Amino acid sequence: MTSQKDPSGHGDTNNSGQYSYEKNFRTAFPQFIAVSVKNLLLLGYGMTLGFTTILIPAVANPIDGEVLHLTHNELSWISSINYIIVPFGCAVSGIVTSPLGRRRAMQVVNIPFFVAWLLFHYASSTAYLYGALVLTGLAGGVLEAPVLTYVAEITQPHLRGALTATSSLCIILGVFTQFLFGLFLYWRTVALVNIIFTILAVVALFFVPESPHWLVSKKRYQEAQKSLQWLRGWTDANAVEDELKDIQNLYKRKKVELQDEEETFSEKISHYLERSFYVPFALISFSFFVGHFSGMTTLQTFAVSLFQRLQAPIDKYYATLILGILQILGTAVCVLLVHYTGKRPLTFFSTGGAAVCCYFVAAYDGYLKLDGMSEITNMNVNVTAGNVTDNMNNSYSWIPTTLFMLLALITHTGIRLLPWILIGEKDSIYGELMDFMESCVP
Repeated sequence: MTSQKDPSGHGDTNNSGQYSYEKNFRTAFPQFIAVSVKNLLLLGYGMTLGFTTILIPAVANPIDGEVLHLTHNELSWISSINYIIVPFGCAVSGIVTSPLGRRRAMQVVNIPFFVAWLLFHYASSTAYLYGALVLTGLAGGVLEAPVLTYVAEITQPHLRGALTATSSLCIILGVFTQFLFGLFLYWRTVALVNIIFTILAVVALFFVPESPHWLVSKKRYQEAQKSLQWLRGWTDANAVEDELKDIQNLYKRKKVELQDEEETFSEKISHYLERSFYVPFALISFSFFVGHFSGMTTLQTFAVSLFQRLQAPIDKYYATLILGILQILGTAVCVLLVHYTGKRPLTFFSTGGAAVCCYFVAAYDGYLKLDGMSEITNMNVNVTAGNVTDNMNNSYSWIPTTLFMLLALITHTGIRLLPWILIGEKDSIYGELMDFMESCVP
């Protein structure tokens, strides 16, 4: 018999029973399918992050016939609104999505994405763009709870780490698709094409089962059994009987504990003031902070504009595409190496390497007097073909271009993925937060 950790990530289930499970291709394949379908939603979210990269230069210096021409201040809001709104979506994620179920919540979250892409495509004023970015930011925050919980609740422990790592990869792939689409298509056309992926995610989610944990919590035991049968290799009821009983015992025990303790709201809050919770939580939060201050968030958003200003020796859209490829490559390297090197060496290498790259880019700007590096409103951009009309007369322009490429690769080998790895390892922290948010649901 194999002791299994609670798939919901809410703690060890050794006290609630033990059961055995197969570790073969047949049991792994349906879990891979379910996670891949879930990743379509994250692919769409990554598209919203990458879309601003091609949007900003297009509306800064529009082509003939384009009605939108944004000022520098307006462009700053375009790059920021999505990230500003995401925390608000995260704050209500558990409360809003828990009553719906994991699968249905992931389907519903696609509605704001769908509306946002339509707003982008038909935008006739800055307000349309702002509204679309508010929707994508809100949806990006709301999807956190159902996405992370679904993976934790449907996967077996020996697969959970690898399948969780695919989440970050799919977000980066989503960003990359926008770089690729922007190379060949006008930004309004890209917004329309992105709707296809949103619809695909909604349809695909109909073909995977709901989380058995959520079904048990709603006392829908027969549906939970069918869900487990699907997820464990389309097997029979007897093969999942022990696991189903284990999940039922877990929720019965939690219900009894809640009835016996009858905790007040302040008593519930006190659990999150204990050192065993706030220390790992602070570590994860700090790693996110450092990851975003590595320079990649800004570089990703203004990539086309920065390569334009730095007079990159290659087409700025091709340079941005290479940047996306290196992000994916760095992610793959991190996933492959973290099991052999551990997190600490990769983190130190990634953080130190990012600091060196940023320092030399700043030194290049300072010593070579490339004035206006941050001014992105005076550009001559052909957004349909990506043609460069600048005079490439700077023999040192390859230096910052190479440094930015290295920055993309190095940050994604460690510091950009570390927070998500830590979340996977500290799943009890996420479980406690989910318990608290769900307890707020009447």
